Amino acid sequence: MRPYIYYDPSITYPAIQEHFSPSQHYPEYPWHDISSKENKIYDTLRNILYEYGLDKENFGRSTWNPFKNFISPGMTVLIKPNMVMHQFDNHVSYDELITHPSIVRAIIDYIYIALNGTGKIIIADAPMQSCNFELLKRNSGYKDIETYFTNKNINIQLLDLRRIYSNFNEFNELQTFNASSDPLGYQKIDLGKFSFHATLDRDSSRFRVTNYPPSMMGTYHTKNIHSYLISNSILSADAVISIPKLKTHRKAGMTGAIKNCVGIVGDKACLPHHSFGSIEEGGDEYLYKNLFKKINTFLNEATDILNYKKCYSIVKLLRKFQNLNIKFINKYKRDNYFEGSWYGNDTISRTSLDLLRILLFSSKDGTIQKYQQRNVLFIVDGIVAGEGEGPLLPTARKAGIIAISDNAIVLDCILATLMGFDPDKIPTIANGLKYINMTKSSIFFKTNYILWKNKNIQSFEFKDTLQFKSSQGWKEKIYIEH
Repeated sequence: MRPYIYYDPSITYPAIQEHFSPSQHYPEYPWHDISSKENKIYDTLRNILYEYGLDKENFGRSTWNPFKNFISPGMTVLIKPNMVMHQFDNHVSYDELITHPSIVRAIIDYIYIALNGTGKIIIADAPMQSCNFELLKRNSGYKDIETYFTNKNINIQLLDLRRIYSNFNEFNELQTFNASSDPLGYQKIDLGKFSFHATLDRDSSRFRVTNYPPSMMGTYHTKNIHSYLISNSILSADAVISIPKLKTHRKAGMTGAIKNCVGIVGDKACLPHHSFGSIEEGGDEYLYKNLFKKINTFLNEATDILNYKKCYSIVKLLRKFQNLNIKFINKYKRDNYFEGSWYGNDTISRTSLDLLRILLFSSKDGTIQKYQQRNVLFIVDGIVAGEGEGPLLPTARKAGIIAISDNAIVLDCILATLMGFDPDKIPTIANGLKYINMTKSSIFFKTNYILWKNKNIQSFEFKDTLQFKSSQGWKEKIYIEH
C-alpha cells in the first residue's frame, strides 16, 4: 500500500489525565473509559488507519479490526517508540523530544482487538546511556499507560532494553550502573559482508560512538565482522510497530523510521556513529585535517576510558587541558564540524540501515534470512516535531504530521522531502534507496492535504514543503534546491 501522510498543523496532544482515552465511543472500542477532555489524536489515528486501507470494509462496525492482516491472536507484539531521553533541558519538552504516549495508547487498543484477548504486548526502547528511564516514564505519561492496561489484566510490559546506563554525579563525575536490561537477554548478530559498512572501504578501527572507549567498539566491528547486540524481546516479537519521533539529527540529518531502529540494541558500544579523523584521513568526523581537533578526540577517548575506570581526578586534569586545546581549535579550524555532526557523516547512516535489515530479516535465533521474518509497521509521530539541533536539543515545530507505511526507507524519503530536505543529500536515505532500487520519481503517497496530492517526491519544490530548520552541521547542504 502507498504510505499515507496526515497533515493538520492545528492538532494538539491531549493532556496526560484519563490515560489518553478517546473522547467519544467508537463501535470497535473495547473499553468503557471515555475521556471528558477532547482527544483529537485518538480520532485522527483511527482515521489514518482507515485511510491507509486497513480493513476498510468493516470500518464503522464493531468488527473493525485494522491490524487483522498484520497481527493474529496469540502473537507477541512489540511497540518501539522513540524514548531517547528524559527532559533534561528547560528549553526542550517531551512533546518534541520523544514519541508522544497518546499515540502509543491508541495503537495498543487496536493491537488488543487484533490479539482478541490473547498474546503479549511489549513497549520497549534502548534510550541514550544517560537517560533516566524511570523519570521519563513517570513524567511523560508512559507509566500511566502501563498502569491502565495492567489494571485491566492485559499482558503488557514496558522495557528499558539497555544493559547499562550512566549519569554525572554532583562532582561532575560520570558513573555507570547496570540497567534493568531485557529479561530475555540478547544475541550478538554479525552481518559480515552483508553489512552496509562492508560496502565502504573504511578501516573499522576508526568507528566511534561518544562516551564509549574505542576498545569496546572493537569487540563488535573488525575488518570482516560487523556485529550488533540485539534485544531478544525484539527478535522474539512476531510483529513490531515502530513509532518514531520526526526530528532533525546532528549526525544523520533527520531521524524517522530508519534511525528509530537504533533502539533495538542492548549495548550502545556496538553502534558506529562516526569515524575518527577527517575525510582525507579516511574518517568522517570532520572535513579538513586539524591537529587540535585530533588532540580533542584523543582527550575525549582518554576521559571515556578513565571514567569507566573511575579515575576521576585524572579526568579533571584532562578536561582542563581540553579547554585550553579548544581555544586552539577555534583559532586554527577550517570547518565547524565535530564528532561527525555534519553532512559528511556516512557512518551513522550505514549503522541505521544495518539495524533495519536486522529488524526485518533476522530470525528469532539471530540468523539473517532471505525473506522478512516479522511484520513491521512504521507510524511516525510528527504532530510536534523537532527542528534545529535534534535529536536531543530540538526546537519544537508544530508540524501536524502522522505518517504510516510498511516501508521505512520510502517513508523517510517522503518525510525528508516534506521537511524541505533533499533525500539524495541524506546518506541514510540515499543509501537506502539504492538498496531497494528505487528513485524519488517513483515514490507517491496518499494524503489528506490537497496541495500534496498526486505529487511524486521528485516534483516537490522547496516552497511546497514545511521548510524545517536543519542543524548547523547540515545548514545549506541538505535542502531541496530553491
